Amino acid sequence: MSSSKPAATGTKDIRNVIKHLLNKEYIFKEDSTEKEIFNELFITDSEEIKKLKEEIENFIQESDSKQNIQNLYEKLGKAPYGISNSITSLLLLNILLKQGDKVSIFEKNIFQLEISDLLYDRLMANPQNFDLQKNVFTDKKKEYLEKFSKIACCTQTDNLLDITKSIFYKVKNLDKYTQNTSKLSSETLKLRNSILNAKEPNKLIFNDIPIALGFKSYQNCNNSFFTALEKSINELDGNYSKLTKEIENFLFYSFELKPEEKNKKKLAQKFNKIEEFISDDELKIIANNIKIENLSYERWIERVATVINKRNVPKNWSDNDLADFKKKVMSTRNEIKSLELLHAQSKGLKVSLNIDNELKKLLDKINSLPQIQRLMLVSCIEK
Repeated sequence: MSSSKPAATGTKDIRNVIKHLLNKEYIFKEDSTEKEIFNELFITDSEEIKKLKEEIENFIQESDSKQNIQNLYEKLGKAPYGISNSITSLLLLNILLKQGDKVSIFEKNIFQLEISDLLYDRLMANPQNFDLQKNVFTDKKKEYLEKFSKIACCTQTDNLLDITKSIFYKVKNLDKYTQNTSKLSSETLKLRNSILNAKEPNKLIFNDIPIALGFKSYQNCNNSFFTALEKSINELDGNYSKLTKEIENFLFYSFELKPEEKNKKKLAQKFNKIEEFISDDELKIIANNIKIENLSYERWIERVATVINKRNVPKNWSDNDLADFKKKVMSTRNEIKSLELLHAQSKGLKVSLNIDNELKKLLDKINSLPQIQRLMLVSCIEK
């Protein structure tokens, strides 16, 4: 190429041009290096630049299967071009931005959701890690994508990359509990895991997701598939609400109360009544948080669950954390019951216990034992 090529420009200047392209901002400071680069590569469009762009577009057109970008860099780095990797990267990324969903970018065989300045940096440093693959869609695939997107993305499109990004971010933005729990239907578990482990958009959308929902491929997907897809997406979206409801139910039922917001005060009253007998620091902390009033009911449930479990907020729980929470609630309930008994005795109140028939029979048998055996039994229990 002629001496007019921007060969002496620094990577920082080119990186700034990349940022402008990504943000679709085409106004540069007067007499800036960035403006000079932009004008020469995208405005003036000399014959030499046109040939470079044609080479890049031809490379993309030939990528029916994955093509390693290192091959493009090597070709354009030699005569008659002799172009630096930074200029090749800038031209390539600009073309890819215009191509939309027609081309997929892979880094170490993992699909890249976004073209960014950070991707540019990695591409510059290790072009051998990157591959391109052209996406070709039949009319049947486009029809499938439109139906799929209407459910998964809440908008109708046949843009594969937009659909892939939408469903991937939908799952990645779910709370950690939903991302990791096994307490989902088998179909929803398979759907979630196929999305989280996806490496290629074509394989994910046209094969992995249909298989997860019990269909061989997109070609076998009828209305039943789209119904199953919608059901699983709704299950994922509503799973955290299901968790908080389970926490709420278990907490209130353990203290013999109905799980209703108005019973929050009744639960607090249980702790107020025995406050003078609470000496354990952990139980004091639980009591103080149960009595908090300036939180919404949902936030209150989350806070109490977090304090009882001594873990992160429920959104970040695992299934084991949920099991631990239930154990700790039962332990707390037993402590409260013993303190309620102590409170009643201190007030000279008659204590009545709700005992089922089997337990009553057992107590009657114990009571019928000789005194020495009863004392030995009590001694064993205390130990």
